[in-house]
Amino acid sequence: MGRVMRMKRDSLRIVFIVLFLFFVVNLQGVKSVPLVRIQIGGVPIVEIPSDAIIDMKDEASGPRIAELYEMGKLLVFYGEASTPSPFPEEGYKKAREEAFIRIAQYVELRAKVAESKVSATVSSPLLSRTQSLMKRIISISTDTNFGGAKDILRYRLKRSGELARYVVVVLFDPEELLNTIKMSKEYLEMEKQARAMGEAGLEFFQQLNAVLEEAFEGM
Repeated sequence: MGRVMRMKRDSLRIVFIVLFLFFVVNLQGVKSVPLVRIQIGGVPIVEIPSDAIIDMKDEASGPRIAELYEMGKLLVFYGEASTPSPFPEEGYKKAREEAFIRIAQYVELRAKVAESKVSATVSSPLLSRTQSLMKRIISISTDTNFGGAKDILRYRLKRSGELARYVVVVLFDPEELLNTIKMSKEYLEMEKQARAMGEAGLEFFQQLNAVLEEAFEGM
């Protein structure tokens, strides 16, 4: 019995030694790259590896970034892509698409919350228009040409033995989204129909605006 226990302890000791050597060897092969904090408009945006190559930094957006930050409305989304292509623009395009997927997911959640709040009180003539408006909101957020979403930082990592990695940081302006919503065809048609319904329609439209402002302007 003592011999069996001794063999088990020896086996465990060998396992621990092997694991220790494994981690030592791997840690020696990993270069610790310090991070650098990137600020725009005096606002910390992201920390990136010190060996990153910055291809674009939008200092012109600094005042708006600082303003949104002070109001507690600053929203930035990140997209990352790896590609064997030698052309950085292809990598950044894929990274930007990834960022917009995340924007759309976020906006869709807010739209669903807004829809659920107004659907309980909306009359049937306005219900379908409410649903159409929410779909329009989501489609706006997925449009990579939407003026309220702009790249404020682009950087890439080129390391030996690895595919080039591209990262895009996108500023998303919730106030610009709300302004775009209120200029949309769906919103204007809903306003017209609500006014035609008299006091009840106007009351609903006021409630809709309050819910939209809460959901999107106060993101």
